[in-house]
Amino acid sequence: MKINLICLISLLLISLAPAVFAQDIENSPELFGIELELLLGLINSIVSLILFIITFLAFKRDGRDRLLYVSIAFLIFSIKSFLVSLELFVEIGLIDPIAVILEFVALMSFFIGVFKK
Repeated sequence: MKINLICLISLLLISLAPAVFAQDIENSPELFGIELELLLGLINSIVSLILFIITFLAFKRDGRDRLLYVSIAFLIFSIKSFLVSLELFVEIGLIDPIAVILEFVALMSFFIGVFKK
């Protein structure tokens, strides 16, 4: 199942490559009329949310604190990616600084989860 998901995501990214390189460098690459960076952010948020659910369920079953920190990191990455992709619908100026802060917090959560005994 994991291998199939990795293959599917890899094929999706590979299939998007021609659309990226076919665009003008001055313009943002688009796919189906949507800015590619924002579309990929939306896909990242969905994948991160799925990973959060999987690791949180593993934490509930196993009870190891490490899995809790990892699941929190996935949740934070999901929120960050969703905020970035929110620019598809709304123009908000504070998204970039908030995204950087959320990314830092998620990295620290991963770090704590890796080194927690």
